[in-house]
Amino acid sequence: MSDKGKEIPNQKGANLIGDPIEEGHGAKLNVSMARLETDSLRKYCEHYKIEGMNFDSSREQMLNAVEQHFASQPPLNEQQVIPKFIYVARILKNAQGALNI
Repeated sequence: MSDKGKEIPNQKGANLIGDPIEEGHGAKLNVSMARLETDSLRKYCEHYKIEGMNFDSSREQMLNAVEQHFASQPPLNEQQVIPKFIYVARILKNAQGALNI
């Protein structure tokens, strides 16, 4: 059964969809973790080894843990990250092109 499109209230009953998260340069970033399917939340918890989460954890427990983890990450400097991303993408594209010859 898909959890897509369901709104999951937090413990205070507020809607978690679109909760603002502070971003580096004073801007707010709206990230809707509640839109992720349960399997995606589980994979996030496994990938980042979030303590207290296991296969039996409820969707609400995982959602709260993922939101807390995501919000605790240091802000990124977009002016540094985007050029580096483009640089690496070009290198990978060129490497793939060289292999196809």
